[in-house]
Amino acid sequence: MQERLSLDDARVAIIAALAARRLAVETAGTAEPASLIGRTLGETLYAPIALPPFANSSMDGYALCAADLIEVDSTERTLPLQGAALAGAAVTRLLPGHCMRVTTGAALPIGADCVVMQEQCESNAQLIRFNTAAIPRAFVRNAGEDFEKNQLALRIGTRLGAAEIALLHAFGMATVRVFARPRVVILAGGDELKASGEKLSFGQIYESNRASLSVLLSDLGAHVISAPIMADSEAAVASALAQAARAADLVITTGGASVGEADFLPNVLRELGHVNFYRVRMKPGMPALFGEIDGKPVLSLPGNPVSVFISFLVLAKPAVEMLCGREPSSLSPFWLALAEPIRKTHARREFLRAALVHAPQGVKVRALEGQGSAMLRGLVQAEGLIDLPEGECTLPAGALVAYLPLRGLLD
Repeated sequence: MQERLSLDDARVAIIAALAARRLAVETAGTAEPASLIGRTLGETLYAPIALPPFANSSMDGYALCAADLIEVDSTERTLPLQGAALAGAAVTRLLPGHCMRVTTGAALPIGADCVVMQEQCESNAQLIRFNTAAIPRAFVRNAGEDFEKNQLALRIGTRLGAAEIALLHAFGMATVRVFARPRVVILAGGDELKASGEKLSFGQIYESNRASLSVLLSDLGAHVISAPIMADSEAAVASALAQAARAADLVITTGGASVGEADFLPNVLRELGHVNFYRVRMKPGMPALFGEIDGKPVLSLPGNPVSVFISFLVLAKPAVEMLCGREPSSLSPFWLALAEPIRKTHARREFLRAALVHAPQGVKVRALEGQGSAMLRGLVQAEGLIDLPEGECTLPAGALVAYLPLRGLLD
């Protein structure tokens, strides 16, 4: 068992352990788009049809051959109207020297090479006056200009979001091959914890970690199994862990992994399985633990809600991504100047909840007040995290620091 790893080494250990455990690929229907959110494409996808499949108009207006308008008297610029080409109708052929009414999305008539928008035209019975010059290919969407048939569209391992799912439907795909959703059991432990809606006694608090983890996991494409709150006893922890390992592809626990009298997780995990590492040199989140039971990975996070949230993003998220068939996301920061000085008096790597400051000199970043690991206010207000490296430091205003936008961490 390794102890007090750096965050980078802990991430490497988790990724290495999960590399060979990616789940099987299965077929999923596309009829319910929301069911695909967060899932991972299980095959490289080539365009089954061209997009668009035919040349069409991008405007309501009049289709014509630009050369015909050039040849008419420049003071008149009128062409006889042949008829209309409507979206969804079969393609028609344009007579030489004529124009045709066309709607957005309608197939470009054969013989036409451009569209003039209706706002630049005047209709007089069966004659159309054009108040602007005609330019070849203007307001025409060419066949295959978005995707040619058999062109690479999406690579295996792509996380499906709204844009990717829209593309599947634009291709007319009724099914798609995706990696199976990892089953993740969430265990929260502590005699002081009560579920929302229950009555609190003095000394008790409402448990929120299962809720935040459920949202984070669901957004990544996991199937979440939330178990009852574990009592603070070695037997209860052992029973809950054993049951979770039988039901899950990954077990995530919160609380019970520190060094208190009721922190049974480290010893129980050693007895039931194997501990890969225990404790990580980071703040918040130091009492993180990673091991396995019967071949099922177990990641134990701290109990405080901010510690859970941040340690999930930097430690648990790579594990879920590996199971889902994706490459683990990296911690790639922006470098911003501090709006206010920071002093760090400990040696661990630290993640500070932070907000952006928009100043005439440019965007800066400041650490929010109330950085306690049980204080959710700062997490709600945070736009990102300041990532301070290991070692004590005193940084003046204006010093460059690594900044991780929360939006990027959550994607």
